[in-house]
Amino acid sequence: FKQKTAYEIARLNITTMAPYSCSASYSKIIKIKGPQAKLTITPDTACKGSVITFTVHDTLNVKDFALDYGDGTPFPYGTSLNPPKQHIYNTIGEKYVNLFLRNNNESCTPFIPDSLYIKEVNAQFSVVDTSVCEQIPISFTNSSAGNNQWKWNFGDGTTSILKSPQHAFGLGTFVVKLSVTDPVLGCKDSMFRTMVVHANPSVTVSL
Repeated sequence: FKQKTAYEIARLNITTMAPYSCSASYSKIIKIKGPQAKLTITPDTACKGSVITFTVHDTLNVKDFALDYGDGTPFPYGTSLNPPKQHIYNTIGEKYVNLFLRNNNESCTPFIPDSLYIKEVNAQFSVVDTSVCEQIPISFTNSSAGNNQWKWNFGDGTTSILKSPQHAFGLGTFVVKLSVTDPVLGCKDSMFRTMVVHANPSVTVSL
């Protein structure tokens, strides 16, 4: 369909198969009743907790409208088109959005469907034991999903960008932090574990 204000032009084109290739077409103007509008979602892919902007524009015969954000949030009818509506999603996955339109003269209530995707990153890592001896290399297993960027802070002034590094600690207590970042959207998450490092036993032999 090609939109022209309150009308649509429907066209049917028919072509026979070779070798004749005869063709014919038929078109008809259809009058569209009820309100019309367009919906723009910015951004349409974002991190959980980000602000999503919904802009209603190019309106025609719109008295009021309502937005179904696709996550169970109430969407009462309102008349304000400016500023655009904003919403924050606290769950991940694809969200199916509907814009409902109303005017004063028509009984029909058309709606405009759209969608967006919400994602997140989860920092997850494990270690065999959090109570270890000093200067013994400890393996940290990164189980965070996705093609992300990693940064480790071992709490003793040293860091690593390896996915699953090894590290040896001196004597003391250290808080290990794994930071995970989505390189495209910038979604971030962190996880912490406390490591208690004990002194190695000493042996004295006297004859």
